[in-house]
Amino acid sequence: MLKNLASIFRNKTRLLLIVFALIVGGIGAQTISLLDDSSLDSLACINLTTKVVTNPGTLKCPKGSERLDLGAQGANGASGMKITELSICGSSGTSLCKIGSRGPGGGLIFFVDYNDQSPDFNYLEAAPTDGVFASSATTGVWATTLEKCGALSNANCQLNSIYTQTGVALATINGLHSGLFGGQAATDAIVAKHSGIAKNSYAAGVADDYSTATKSDYYLPTKDELLIMQKNLNGEGLGVFAGNLYWSSSESDATIAWSQFFNGGFQTSNYKDFSGFVRPVRAF
Repeated sequence: MLKNLASIFRNKTRLLLIVFALIVGGIGAQTISLLDDSSLDSLACINLTTKVVTNPGTLKCPKGSERLDLGAQGANGASGMKITELSICGSSGTSLCKIGSRGPGGGLIFFVDYNDQSPDFNYLEAAPTDGVFASSATTGVWATTLEKCGALSNANCQLNSIYTQTGVALATINGLHSGLFGGQAATDAIVAKHSGIAKNSYAAGVADDYSTATKSDYYLPTKDELLIMQKNLNGEGLGVFAGNLYWSSSESDATIAWSQFFNGGFQTSNYKDFSGFVRPVRAF
């Protein structure tokens, strides 16, 4: 039975304010809000002081921030480029790393920070395959029913926030854990609340435990990272993805988290006990 739809994510201009039960590919998604991805080219912003990337939910970046360039398919760089480009990609491991090229982990590069707007990383690489849950399941929940969440860290994690902070502090954390290069911190926070629980039982654990023959530093991507992956890889016919819901590491509310539909290009908020796919990513 579909659950009562509770909250709406608001953007005055480009968000579709929709509350309904979405049926896609035979799957009933308890959808809280629907995000029109055609508006998001200008929503990734970099704070000029902290260098933190966020998605403010507006068409203009707030004061003290500027738009983060999402890059282009197959681009070799840009005039005024500030990063030192790496030639560690391709089948030989000696080719220039660019969007769509094979990365060091065996997956595809889907973002290059040509203007060096992030202080720690320049590339985002998708894992070559989806993560796998317990019993070889291809989908699973965002969080378990373990009672370690909420303000007192003693409540069901599917029904309460993984963060102990409230109010403005929680909003700030959710903002940081929704932007580019924020997925590792968000994944770490989710995994920390599931200590003692098998990692193959929840989305962030599956991503955190993922490895290839060459790399093991994977995490569950944020909503913004998933969106760019969908645009720059799946949207360009690159990579192999399921058509349905992929979990992000971005919590939307106490009981819901953000996800990306790869067959339609839009984002939704779903209850944490819903089953979704996982495509881990790594930053370098």
